[in-house]
Amino acid sequence: MRILVIGGTGFLGAKLCRGLRGAGAEVVAADLPGSENVRNVTADGIAFRGLDIRDRDAVRTLFATVKPDRVVNLAYVTGQSLQDDRALAGAVNLMGQIHCMDAAVEQGVGRYIYSSSIATYGPDQQYYGNRDIEETDGCPLDRHSLIYGAMKAYNEFAAERYRLEHGLEVCGIRLSVIFGPGRLHGYTAWTSAMISHPMRGETIHVPLAEDQRINLISVDDAARLLSLVTGAERISHTIVNSGGHGLAAGEVAETVRSLEPSARFAFAAAPTPPLFVDRVSGKRAEAEFGFRPTPFHDDLATQFHAAESA
Repeated sequence: MRILVIGGTGFLGAKLCRGLRGAGAEVVAADLPGSENVRNVTADGIAFRGLDIRDRDAVRTLFATVKPDRVVNLAYVTGQSLQDDRALAGAVNLMGQIHCMDAAVEQGVGRYIYSSSIATYGPDQQYYGNRDIEETDGCPLDRHSLIYGAMKAYNEFAAERYRLEHGLEVCGIRLSVIFGPGRLHGYTAWTSAMISHPMRGETIHVPLAEDQRINLISVDDAARLLSLVTGAERISHTIVNSGGHGLAAGEVAETVRSLEPSARFAFAAAPTPPLFVDRVSGKRAEAEFGFRPTPFHDDLATQFHAAESA
């Protein structure tokens, strides 16, 4: 099976590419040409192709050249970059996905998988009540606080139209907040700093009060779920939550300190406006793909080991 991973040299993409290759797939990683992260995949013998998904013709040419059986699109503008340049974000996050799905239809791609987010549920857990949020739940547009979340919701809408109108098999993975070493960008980059900073003696600044909650999944688990969905013989749903670890920020810090006693955290003095929900059901991922997140302590220990070995 030949798999094209767009955004394949990034924080999550490189991990996914290595996992897919290890499972026996022929993998092509596509990303911005000249990216400093290219070595993340080429060092492991994975083919790389330069691609800017804003360029519709370049996307069509690459798909026609690679002729992938399945495509995973992880390319996205997030965090401060999205806030600073919304035209760029729209071109990549909205039109870029359209370009990729158009090319997938033209080339008869068997399955198109893309990274969605729990941001599609909006910022307010209270809107859903004291329960785990399921894939059938949704957030009205006027309750979104992040353009990022609204863009992800549009991606899901567009993918569903391509499924209905063109027969493209699609699956969006609503990922919880991803943690692991090496993540530099995004609204919650502190979840990577909590791994890198203790080794450098630096304080981890957390933009949450100690009792505010967050839902986390490791980069390893996120890549594992994407790999399962990509490689599955058949899929039954077009949207799948990753699920994750619902924890208070203080609980996260306690677990970090159990592994790195020198870790120092600085929390917000008072609760800050929430960005994401914190209770997310992973039952669909478990039932359909046999996926369950690794226990948080064990997963965090693995991420520390990876950072120390880098």
